[in-house]
Amino acid sequence: MSVSFGSQVLPTKIELIRTRRSLQTANRVHKVLDDKREVLLKRLDEMIQQAMVEADITVKRVVDVDIPSLKLTEKDVGMTYGFADSNIAVDRAAREMRKVLPSIFKAAEFENAIFRLAKELERTQRLLNALEYMIIPRYVSSIRYIQQTLEEREREEFVRLKHVKKVLERKEEARA
Repeated sequence: MSVSFGSQVLPTKIELIRTRRSLQTANRVHKVLDDKREVLLKRLDEMIQQAMVEADITVKRVVDVDIPSLKLTEKDVGMTYGFADSNIAVDRAAREMRKVLPSIFKAAEFENAIFRLAKELERTQRLLNALEYMIIPRYVSSIRYIQQTLEEREREEFVRLKHVKKVLERKEEARA
């Protein structure tokens, strides 16, 4: 891109064409990012809804965001402590922990997925804002500046040619 933000652009037809193409590209990127934002919002809503209901989760990749999936493989471990030195409450607590562990894994998975989707959504929104409020308006401004300069040059050239024509007509009248 030859458009340098922060300084004036060269008011040439080539630069006008380049700036128009850059504007078209920026508008297309804006559309893609807007679509991405919509997908992220939808997926975020789905994840939040699933977090409230018991559901089976699989590994997914949503618009370039990796969503990790935690799976617990249940094994019958048995007791990992001395039987003689423990109370029945320890057995009950160990059993309850094994029951709760899958729920903890799912909660961690949901939290991680929601956090990642929200972070990507925030990044996408920043890019959209930059395009919408900074880059695209600068391209539009540059195009307007180049067009006005080219039109002014065209008018100046027209006036100059009229003046040359009058001078030539006077010389021809003086000869005749």
